[in-house]
Amino acid sequence: MSIDELKHQINLFKKQLEIINGQFLSNHLTGFIYHDLIRYRNPDNNWFAKDYVPVLDEEASSIIGKDCKNGYYYVYGTNTYDDYIYDLINGYRIEHKDENYDEIVDNKALAEIIPVWKELIAKDYNREEHIKRYVWKLIPAFINSQNPRATESHLYMYGHYYYNLFGTEDNPELFEEIEKIANSMLSPNHHIEFSEFQSNGMVFKIIDYHKREVRIKRVNGLFGEYICYSKRKAVLPNQSRVTLPVNVYHPQYGDLYLTEVGKGVFESLTEATNIEIPKYVHKIEWSFWNCKNLSSISVNVQNPYFCDLEGVLYTKDKKILVAYPNAKGKKYIVPSGVEEIGAFAFKDCDNLEELSFPLTVKRIGINAFYRCTSLKTILCEGAENEIKFDGYCGEYGIVNPEWYYNIHLSFV
Repeated sequence: MSIDELKHQINLFKKQLEIINGQFLSNHLTGFIYHDLIRYRNPDNNWFAKDYVPVLDEEASSIIGKDCKNGYYYVYGTNTYDDYIYDLINGYRIEHKDENYDEIVDNKALAEIIPVWKELIAKDYNREEHIKRYVWKLIPAFINSQNPRATESHLYMYGHYYYNLFGTEDNPELFEEIEKIANSMLSPNHHIEFSEFQSNGMVFKIIDYHKREVRIKRVNGLFGEYICYSKRKAVLPNQSRVTLPVNVYHPQYGDLYLTEVGKGVFESLTEATNIEIPKYVHKIEWSFWNCKNLSSISVNVQNPYFCDLEGVLYTKDKKILVAYPNAKGKKYIVPSGVEEIGAFAFKDCDNLEELSFPLTVKRIGINAFYRCTSLKTILCEGAENEIKFDGYCGEYGIVNPEWYYNIHLSFV
């Protein structure tokens, strides 16, 4: 696929967007009743299947095109399925297992449901998500066409075999080119990040397509929108125990793996008491801002990069203290063997009053005590000139503890 062919494909989709919006879909939404008897060799296992199925009417289907065999809709003037429209409409489907079909009752129920569907689809249609779903389909075709050695193959990643989206390592310049063209043609007034996607109340960014790796950027809580590509448990705002997913489902690329946790990811989880980090995460920034009730951070025991010691987050070798939970306690003794206190490690721990550092601690990262406004005392086994403190920057609050050196400390 050349640049000109890419632009042609996007231009055809642009024509479809000139027709389709939430109101168009609502005006043309209708439905039918699918019913059947599911038969098994053992008649005792037979059961009835009855679904209320939403569809676009014949007029809309003829305008944008529809595959009668599987119900998918096409992108205007192409043979490319419009997955977004199919998933959006099919998301309202109502299944009734083991309920026999009753023509009078079911036709009446369908007539009552269709206006509800119409109202929902007018509200739920998301133009940006529609654009993303289409451009995501173009990315592998375009990337592979620019690499003459690209081949269809399978990768063994994170213990599973997957279809290789790209026959080469990621090329950031090609991704930037696609994003630039798509934005200029489809969304000139609002830049769309095509590497980002939303699922189950969380926002992710693909950081490596080839390795299928993503960073979690934000936890929004349960969406009011329909965007939920799998049936995995959503992360709810103020949920007490939060377990991040090992992998997340992308509607175009399948399972991707969570390997990075971005800044301030959990700031909406003000009632969370425990957050668990999954096994493939290898990078965690100061992510626990505003988690006022967080008393422990857990790490999957199979994670080779991080671990937890009594609810405090450390690197796997226990040499760097990465993060102290905001509500862990008023006093904390850092274990012997720890060499570094990470940047922002005690960020926003405004109930912390006293810290003790062993002789092994040689460095304290910048803003390690950011807004620790109750911190009054820091006890150090080592001498003052043996510890490097990177200091503060920004609005770090009134933090001015008394430092005591050459203190004999008892470590358990």
